[in-house]
Amino acid sequence: MRLQDVQVGMEVIIDKPSSPNDGMSAVVLSIYSEVSNTVNIRLRVEETADVITRFQPDELQ
Repeated sequence: MRLQDVQVGMEVIIDKPSSPNDGMSAVVLSIYSEVSNTVNIRLRVEETADVITRFQPDELQ
């Protein structure tokens, strides 16, 4: 995806191996530039996790 295709509100997958959020789904909140040769993209990342909870059979009755 090219930068000009990115829009506020769209869902993206972070593809930056140096980031701890690499591979996560995020929503674009804003796109701005503080210095002429860089672009900042503010993202909202909602982490989800698989959780396993063990129950005894009598706890489920």
